[in-house]
Amino acid sequence: PTGTETTVEPVQPSESARASEQASTPAQASNDACSLRQTVVSAEAKGGAGAAGSQYLTLTFTNNGSTPCTISGYPTVSYVDNAGQTIGAPASLAAEWTSSAVTLEPGRSTTAILRETRADLFGDRCKPVTSSGYRIQLPQTTESLSIPYPSEGCSDTSIQQLSVGQVGASV
Repeated sequence: PTGTETTVEPVQPSESARASEQASTPAQASNDACSLRQTVVSAEAKGGAGAAGSQYLTLTFTNNGSTPCTISGYPTVSYVDNAGQTIGAPASLAAEWTSSAVTLEPGRSTTAILRETRADLFGDRCKPVTSSGYRIQLPQTTESLSIPYPSEGCSDTSIQQLSVGQVGASV
C-alpha cells in the first residue's frame, strides 16, 4: 500500500471502552515516558525507498497530550490477525538505525523505520497468512495498539521478516 497512511488513536484491545475514554482526554505520563494515552501512532509506506524484496514504513509517534514526554529505544512491532493474535516473529532490532532519547513537546512528532521483507522470498517454510496490520508497543511501556495495515506475514516464528529502528533514528 504505497503512500497509504493509517493513524490510530490509542486503544488497548482488552480495555477498549476505558482506553477510548482516556484517548479523548490525554493524560500526563507519571514518569515522563510517552504513553498511549498521550501518543498517536501512524504508519506510512515510504514510496520507492525499499530495496528489492522489501518495503520501508515510517512509524510516526505524535505527542497528543498537554505536557512534554520522552520516548527512547525500539518499539516492539509484530503482525496481527483480525482477532489481534500475533503472527510470526516480532521485528528484530535494526542496529543500523539508532538514536538517543527524544523529548516530544505537545503536538510534536518523531519516527521509527520499519523494514518489511516480502513473505514470498522465504519460500514454503514461511507459511504466509494475511495479517490485518501491526501491533506496536511503545518503548519504555507495556502498552500496545494495533494499526490496520494488511500485509502478508510469515507464520513461521523462526523467520525474521520485520526489523525496526530506534525511535528518532533516520535512514
